[in-house]
Amino acid sequence: MTEEVKESQGKENQTPQGGKENLIPQERLDAIFAQMKEAKEEAQKLKDKIKKEEENKLAEQGKYKELLGEREKELERLKAEQESLKAEVEHWQKYQMEQKGKLLEKLPESEREKLKNLGLQELETVVNLTAKQSSNDPKFRAGIVSQKDKFDGYPDIVSFAEAMKKKGAEGIKHYHEVVNELKARGEL
Repeated sequence: MTEEVKESQGKENQTPQGGKENLIPQERLDAIFAQMKEAKEEAQKLKDKIKKEEENKLAEQGKYKELLGEREKELERLKAEQESLKAEVEHWQKYQMEQKGKLLEKLPESEREKLKNLGLQELETVVNLTAKQSSNDPKFRAGIVSQKDKFDGYPDIVSFAEAMKKKGAEGIKHYHEVVNELKARGEL
């Protein structure tokens, strides 16, 4: 029997061309083909995933480039606005200096040094009050009336303004209150 089995196995392993070949059972071949198919599908999934990630990265880079472009435009706009504002500030500072120079010329030389650091608005007020007092009040020009009572113990409005400026915001506020009160009474 062993010879018959060998002989029958020999016939099964023979191919039509007359050679011998080891036959693999169909179930095993199906399993191998299924594994190969799964492996191919998994490889394709990975390829698709990698491709999608690369596309996303490129899209993000594109967005970053777009965002960078927007930021650069915004930066250019802000630089132009800054230059415009610088020009306006320089123009305003020049105007203030010219106006302060004109106003200081209206004051006696002895008072100019004391008042040169006042703001433009305060300096205008001092000059206007000084001019009004000197032109409208003959007693003031003659020195008959003591101004100490009018200006919280200071001899004149210039000294009063300088002292209030040194006190800061509260002093300037008090200065404006006194000046407004004097204006209301018609003394300025």
